[in-house]
Amino acid sequence: MLQKISLVFFTFLLDFLSKEEIYQSQKRKQPKKNKEMEVIILLIGHGRILLDGNLNTLKEHFAKDKKITVKYTGSTPVISTGMRLLESKENQMTISLDPHILPVSSAIALLASQTELLDVSVADISTEEVLAALYKEYHI
Repeated sequence: MLQKISLVFFTFLLDFLSKEEIYQSQKRKQPKKNKEMEVIILLIGHGRILLDGNLNTLKEHFAKDKKITVKYTGSTPVISTGMRLLESKENQMTISLDPHILPVSSAIALLASQTELLDVSVADISTEEVLAALYKEYHI
């Protein structure tokens, strides 16, 4: 049987009312019987709860782009609308892709039509990048 795990990230000291608000918020969320594991993130800043949700919801909100890394031989492929070059080395490039503008399969097909692809990897944005976006959005 899996258990629900709650994670709380604190910055500095919390006053009594903040601690009580956290306790009551988590108490309301705890179901009687839970057979799934879920990570809950509670972000507190400026004396109030800024974000209260699970990791998947957080990633859906902040992790809209995909990272595509390609190794190739031949000429350097030209990127298109919906793509942004993050890094370029000899015969390798990393691209940020907005899949709402250009689907992943179309992006890979576009790159493959311009050069011979030796290796392709597609990844979501990292948890560290999600947290950085959180801090930027909430100005903390």
